[in-house]
Amino acid sequence: MSKEKTVDPQWIENQRNELAALHQQIIDGVANITSGEEWKAMLSMMAKMPTYSFNNIMLILQQTNGEATMPASFTFWKTVGRSVRKGEKALRIFAPVIKKMPFNTSTQEWIEKDEIVDPANIIWRKKVVGFKPAPVFDVAQTIGAPLPDVQPKLLSGGVPEGLKEDLEHIAYTLGYTVSYVDPSLLHGANGVTKPKEKIIHVRNDVSDAATVKTLIHEVSHARMHGDLKDGEYVEHRGLYEIEAESSAYIIAAAHGLDTSQYSFPYVAGWSQGDTEQIIETAENVLKNAQDILQHTNPAVLQRKEIINELAKESDTLSTPTKTHEAINKSQPACNSRDPFPAPARTSRSTR
Repeated sequence: MSKEKTVDPQWIENQRNELAALHQQIIDGVANITSGEEWKAMLSMMAKMPTYSFNNIMLILQQTNGEATMPASFTFWKTVGRSVRKGEKALRIFAPVIKKMPFNTSTQEWIEKDEIVDPANIIWRKKVVGFKPAPVFDVAQTIGAPLPDVQPKLLSGGVPEGLKEDLEHIAYTLGYTVSYVDPSLLHGANGVTKPKEKIIHVRNDVSDAATVKTLIHEVSHARMHGDLKDGEYVEHRGLYEIEAESSAYIIAAAHGLDTSQYSFPYVAGWSQGDTEQIIETAENVLKNAQDILQHTNPAVLQRKEIINELAKESDTLSTPTKTHEAINKSQPACNSRDPFPAPARTSRSTR
């Protein structure tokens, strides 16, 4: 019988400390987002890396000052014929630790192996059981074989073929009708979403690019705010407008539309300086943008698939060891999206 490998307690402690340090780096980074331009810089990073979690986007943003475009593991770069330049410093992000766990199909719950009663009700699935610090390198830190050009290119005019129709289809699946109307009916607005009537109106006298940007904004309202209780939208209108416009910025940028005219208000104005509110809003925006990007035109879907492949940290999605489980036992309970739980939220109705 083989002996179980002994793990250096100091190594475990170092890993715990690094996880805590990375978490603090995220909190500090969020606290430093005070101006509209800093918020916009974060959104630009989301547009470049739409498959990453909010936590990892914040870590990469801070460690590269927003310059990174395609981080991946050392092993990945090697497999595609590229090598990391000598002397380059790795970026540190969170990588999931994945383990096959028994899932009870009868109760729809994860259980431990020793809790199995009826094997007929059990299927084994991969589950994120923790997170660990992981090194990655941006493509700019590597040399070697050329890669497919996956970054969005700024369009000189017009909009990507099919984007408008894809957005209209998203609205349709939500039960909304999209109409392009005379601006006199909108009282100075570019568009309006009416959840009760399930109607989206967009002004009909602007360019195709402006039309699509407004449509993204209104579809985001329908997805994120369509089920609000009476009066809630009015009470928090400023915050919900930030969410819709931020989503529109990410999606427009990911499609190569000009986003230079986008501007955002002073962050402290709508967040009251509340770091938790900033995190919650950013996560809502990112999730909405990710969902919409999954259903937009084939060019973006193809690029997203390529980015997914390039972003896989194949050497960090390892089979969990007792070491990794020991490290993560010292951390709060986590979910599959982020290595630390979302902070407890105060209902917006009380803000």
